[in-house]
Order: sequence, then C-alpha cells, then structure tokens
Amino acid sequence: MTKRQKLSLYRIVVSAALTVAAWVSPLEGWARFLAFLFAYLVAGYDVLLSAAKNIVRGQVFDERFLMSIATIGAFALSEYPEAAGVMLFYQTGELFQSVAV
Repeated sequence: MTKRQKLSLYRIVVSAALTVAAWVSPLEGWARFLAFLFAYLVAGYDVLLSAAKNIVRGQVFDERFLMSIATIGAFALSEYPEAAGVMLFYQTGELFQSVAV
C-alpha cells in the first residue's frame, strides 16, 4: 500500500467510527447534524474540493460532482446517516480500485 492509500484507509476507518458513534448517540437536532457532517467531511472533503475545482474548470458532470450532489441532497432531506454512509462507501470503493490497479 502506498502512503496515499494508507491515509485514505485511516480516513475511512475514522469516518466509519464517527458515523457509527453519531448513529447510536442520542443526539438530536443541530448536534446530530453536526456529528454526521463531521464524519461526512472526514471521509469526503477531497471529493467536495475536487468537484468544486472541476466545476471551475468547466468539467461539471463527473462522478465526484454527482457524489457531492447526491450526498448534499441527502443532508438537505435530513438523511444524515445516508449522506455519511454513501460518501464512506464511495471512498471505500475508490480505495479498493486504487489498490487493485
């Protein structure tokens, strides 16, 4: 495993732990939103940044943009665990693809 792949694995593990902790916690309202948002950002900040950079370059419809829209939409619908989970699974798939190549 390369250094980048190890970093990605660590982020996935930390985000998964934060997602589970937020899911089983008795938090409600803004606290619940922030807990899942933190887990989401740990897993997907690079996807969001890459999507924003590609939009500026004129490459709007790529997989990172679509993942960003899907997960932001889940947050907008108050489906916080789904948003964090989708980003977590996307990053896990990207890691598996990277290792396989």
